[in-house]
Amino acid sequence: MTVRTKRRMSNGVLFVDDSGGGILPKEILAQPINATSTCVMVTCMHEQLGKTDITLGPADGEEPAFPLYFDGIIATPNRRVSVSMVPADVILEERVPYTQTRIRVWRDHPEWPERVVVGWG
Repeated sequence: MTVRTKRRMSNGVLFVDDSGGGILPKEILAQPINATSTCVMVTCMHEQLGKTDITLGPADGEEPAFPLYFDGIIATPNRRVSVSMVPADVILEERVPYTQTRIRVWRDHPEWPERVVVGWG
């Protein structure tokens, strides 16, 4: 199943983690994506610039036509992957089959993407 939303992101950052939450990166580096073993932090379009189109789904189909920015594994002990605007403010969520889940993130722009695709599996 794939879920999708388009909204203004108040802080220009998305968090991808298990539904129970993850450990956030301690530093926000000048990179579009920072990650720990339990959370991926992704920069996106800031609310003053417009809306961000966010898609979450299995990465078993055709890949987006824009660059891959992240490919890694996060812990998903609750077997759910969630995307939130701030920790605990979940906007998209899906069940996953494993307690360790491969996450891939594609973005359509190097700084302020209008489209972010989060693929799991």
